[in-house]
Amino acid sequence: MSFVDRDVEIERELALDPETAAAVGNELRARILPLLAEESGTIESLAADLRAAGEERAEPTVRHHVRALEEAGLVEVERLESVGGGTRKHYRATVRLLPYSLPVGTIEELSAARATTRRGAKALVDAVLENHGPAIRAVAADLDGVDAEGATERERVAFVLRELVDRALTDLARAGRFETGEEGSGADGEPGSE
Repeated sequence: MSFVDRDVEIERELALDPETAAAVGNELRARILPLLAEESGTIESLAADLRAAGEERAEPTVRHHVRALEEAGLVEVERLESVGGGTRKHYRATVRLLPYSLPVGTIEELSAARATTRRGAKALVDAVLENHGPAIRAVAADLDGVDAEGATERERVAFVLRELVDRALTDLARAGRFETGEEGSGADGEPGSE
């Protein structure tokens, strides 16, 4: 006899490769990334920032975790500085973690907004595929990752489209487009275009 019997459907898909998941799954790395998203930092400055936040970590430990973030492509060296016969690296995050979750029941409250978003997303996908379909399919055919070989063309194309939309939303956020709904947007809706 079953105590629970219900259909569970996929509500959303997350595009996260195992290497990135492992890198951000560590609590210290998840603390370092937001620091480096705000401004560049050295191992020394990161250790000091963590100490100021009550997280006492030795510089070799911080260096290890920054290296793991760098290997996952989440952090890059922004600047090299000559210091006392050596070189000091200044790191900067290439991603911004959004560690939020929607309050329970919010999706139901936003059902009208979700419907509008769905219509807009469909129009966007149609336009992007019409104008760039062959290039997207070519990139989708060469995807790397766990079980990428077994993914259908539809799944691969969906992943590439998600990446494009995510990066476009990141560009808009960086341009201040989400702050007031209008600032930072040029005449054609592109960040900084005139």
